[in-house]
Amino acid sequence: MEKNINHKEQDLIYALKEGSHKAFDAIYKIYARRLYAYSLLFTKSHEEAKEVVQDVFIKLWMSRTKIRQEETLRSLLFIIAKNYLINSYRSKINSPVYEEFIMHKETMIVNDTEYQVEYHDFLNKFNKAMEYLPPTAIIWRSAGRRRSASKRR
Repeated sequence: MEKNINHKEQDLIYALKEGSHKAFDAIYKIYARRLYAYSLLFTKSHEEAKEVVQDVFIKLWMSRTKIRQEETLRSLLFIIAKNYLINSYRSKINSPVYEEFIMHKETMIVNDTEYQVEYHDFLNKFNKAMEYLPPTAIIWRSAGRRRSASKRR
């Protein structure tokens, strides 16, 4: 049975490389749910997880002629999703909105319970995102914060 599934996927990969929309749809049906569940683990947002799946399949379609996989696309699709998630976290961390939030947090001392719960949720998401960054990005990020602090003085 497993051999039959792999053989079918091999045929789909070949047809996809040739530009078959039917093969693309079949591959989407095989992997979309798995990619969605994987993305949802990290994004905690249905909309963002759907966006990850959409972007993974757009990238697959755009680079279909360059696909080197012959037997299965599983690893390729999950690597694309992982890279998209990492890049998404990086862009969020480096956004001016995030910088403003940190500055605002430092200037405000609030005893509001709702604010504290929201802030702790944010910190948990931030720390999870930081785990996915390579050490050089973390060093670069903290160095950037020191430079911006010295400019304010």
